Amino acid sequence: MGVIATKPCWTVDRMGFRLLTFVVQVFQGYGAEVTDISVSYRKRFLVTSVSSDAHMWNLVFLQLLLEERDGDVTNLGICVPDEVIIDECLRSRPDVVVVSTVNGHGHIDGLRLIRKLRAVPELADMKVVIGGKLGVKGAENAKYSAELVANGFDAAFESSTGLAAFESFLGSIRSKPRTAVLAASVPTAADLVSHELVAAGSPA
Repeated sequence: MGVIATKPCWTVDRMGFRLLTFVVQVFQGYGAEVTDISVSYRKRFLVTSVSSDAHMWNLVFLQLLLEERDGDVTNLGICVPDEVIIDECLRSRPDVVVVSTVNGHGHIDGLRLIRKLRAVPELADMKVVIGGKLGVKGAENAKYSAELVANGFDAAFESSTGLAAFESFLGSIRSKPRTAVLAASVPTAADLVSHELVAAGSPA
């Protein structure tokens, strides 16, 4: 059999992962040897507002910021009910949920959301962060961050602290690895012809 060189890790999107798996299954059908490899996705983000917030500019800004950092972003938009966020988390399993709010009710809506989300066993370990204008008390809004984290958020970023802390958090995230198989050696043309003849019941 002809041998092809392989790399230990690739970064692909979800469609690429499915295509890679399909190709390997075809190779396996022809008797190709296979080896396990690790495939990393681009980091997947679910961006959303809270149910009471109708501001869109902050969500667009976040989407652009994350995409510039090679993120795969799903943006749910404004005034999103808690149940819709939870359903999307279960469906798409993002690496991180980013909740952004600028109407001053972030600590109220955020607490309700995270308690519901963490009550779902499948989402108990999902990374969820919240940021923006968490309250209406100016500099005192920072006090809400600790409460939000204590109730289940992985991090809470008050707008007055700027983007530095959020960008540092982004740098610490690793996308969830997936395992796939890749043909370490593939059949030559002669191997393929022989395989087809045997399958058809004809002598090679």
